[in-house]
Amino acid sequence: RFLMNSSGLVRRSARPDVARASAWPRPRPRPRPRPRPWCAATGAAAGGVGRRLVGAALGSLALRCDCLGICPSGNDPQCWTAEFTCRRCCDIAHGPEGDTSCWTGFVNFDVCCAGRALLNAPPDDEVLALCYDTAAFLQAGRDPLSVEREKLLSVYRRVKPCAAIENVLHLALLTPALRDAQLHWMKEQAIWEAEGILQWFVDSLVTLLGGSHDTQGFAMFMVVHRLILESVPEHQAAVQTLHAERQRLQALPGGIPDSLSSKLAAIEGALVFGDPFDARVAAALLVDAAAAADASVDERSAHGVPMPCSLEAAMALVAQADIARLADGPGAQTFFLAMRGVQRCLDDVTVRRGPLLKQLMKPEAPPLLLALDRLECKPRAVVSLVHDAFINVSPERLSIEFTMTVLPVRDWESDFVRGYHDIHCAYSIRELIARRAPLDRGGLFVDVGANIGGCALWGAHFMKSLEVVAVEPLRAATEALNATIRDNGLADRMTVVRACVRQEGSAASLRRVLPSDLASWSIMQPKWELERTQGSTTSGAESGDTEVVQCRRLDEILHRRVAVMRIHTSGTEDSALASAAGLARRGLLGAVALQFPSLEQARFLWRFGLSVELAGRRVPHGDEAAFEQARLDPSVGHHGLLVAVDSTVDEP
Repeated sequence: RFLMNSSGLVRRSARPDVARASAWPRPRPRPRPRPRPWCAATGAAAGGVGRRLVGAALGSLALRCDCLGICPSGNDPQCWTAEFTCRRCCDIAHGPEGDTSCWTGFVNFDVCCAGRALLNAPPDDEVLALCYDTAAFLQAGRDPLSVEREKLLSVYRRVKPCAAIENVLHLALLTPALRDAQLHWMKEQAIWEAEGILQWFVDSLVTLLGGSHDTQGFAMFMVVHRLILESVPEHQAAVQTLHAERQRLQALPGGIPDSLSSKLAAIEGALVFGDPFDARVAAALLVDAAAAADASVDERSAHGVPMPCSLEAAMALVAQADIARLADGPGAQTFFLAMRGVQRCLDDVTVRRGPLLKQLMKPEAPPLLLALDRLECKPRAVVSLVHDAFINVSPERLSIEFTMTVLPVRDWESDFVRGYHDIHCAYSIRELIARRAPLDRGGLFVDVGANIGGCALWGAHFMKSLEVVAVEPLRAATEALNATIRDNGLADRMTVVRACVRQEGSAASLRRVLPSDLASWSIMQPKWELERTQGSTTSGAESGDTEVVQCRRLDEILHRRVAVMRIHTSGTEDSALASAAGLARRGLLGAVALQFPSLEQARFLWRFGLSVELAGRRVPHGDEAAFEQARLDPSVGHHGLLVAVDSTVDEP
């Protein structure tokens, strides 16, 4: 294996006594189909070997799937290359020691397949802490491709004992070579390196994603996806074309046509919009993909993997695995078998068609990596507020640890919760609630643009007596927040309103459309188009497969004192604030916090007698020049927080 850096090609070997670990990659032999007997067909003897290989926990399940090698939980990447993969070498169909052509020196069946020894020492506490922090960084949606190279290289060298983290960072370090390498052999070498890592991830699908234990996640397939987008610019154009085709199909009167490309576009659309996969579409796609490849389906397979397999069939199998994950949980046998089906399909695709990475880099390739990435997005996370300074000193606090339902897809706020096990709510908002809510007893905390409820939930946990109203247009986010409220017994104090908030009220609605930045790490960030409502519209109405939500004014939703209101509507804060004019006129606004501050917001708040602060600095009442000077200050920035308070409420 090799590592590309600014000084050229650096040879990297885990052990000098392992000859092939430091050798140049051998030319790939001509791919040939390999017969793979089924454990169910070979009787208890094969099952017994399987038990010795993977342990009792997975051994019983191995009886239900083919003998494709099952990798140990400590799958050491130093054992494998793009050619010598775990699933090939550990395949007991070759014999009790797997494929003996894979073994040399310390690299043997006992070490690499049975996991009875380690090539590297286990990480010490300091390294393990760094691995956890890096995993949180990745799972929270932080893009390693954007990190300064020297810093990335420094972390990479320190996390070598943590195989998954090391491989993710290794991919990020290979990106410049894939994107900018002038010499063909250097680019090919980088592709070979990346292929080996991708195959390691495929080998480790079950151990990294399965099981009932709470794995933190590594965003591994998202990094490969970003790597392809960085190194193959035309790939992004192809993705845009596929999305446009999906929107065209949606608009047809008869719905999505019955064809392979249309079913693939439907799966792709579910990926981009963060919708659940449709089981009927996934099953139909699998049938069509098998027919297109003139494949046969082995009836003994638990999930009917077609042979020969294809990337389109793999998309269908991943969709079925995701359905099993959400329905039964990642520790369920159905999910395990579904993941084994994905492994078997991708193994066949690699054997028959060559390196998997090169296939995925083709512009016409389906977005398989995004589908695989979804399997890592857990739908629930434990949130701990043990280090929250405001919660710790609150005499009315609720529990400091609770379970939060998040979106089971790649989403900015959900990623943050999964990665850091904390709610996504800015310190400045927490400080404002802690400062103002105890002074304005009986007042509400209103979170406009609540998403999955980070700040709303924080307010409810800060004060047992504080009532909270969360307003959010995204259907999936409101469903997740309602689930969190039910699970934590907060229904008596928390209310969720699904609506967009605008000055026009019910005369406007929002229609969800394709995101503008498809290269974004959090691809599911919603984008909306404003529509004028013709006649009467039911709130939250849906049009076919498109999400549409009616708008309302804040002074129509709320009719009592508001202690604190947070408005974060991603650029439409002026209109949302103007919809609260009735509340302000009646003196019902205690404090307001707005993202994306503007002079129009300050004028509105001054008109109703509120004092204005910008990034913690008081602005003289009505002094527009001072406000603009403060707003344009680089230390405030475009995302600075505007806070307005009712000065008649005394603060200590």
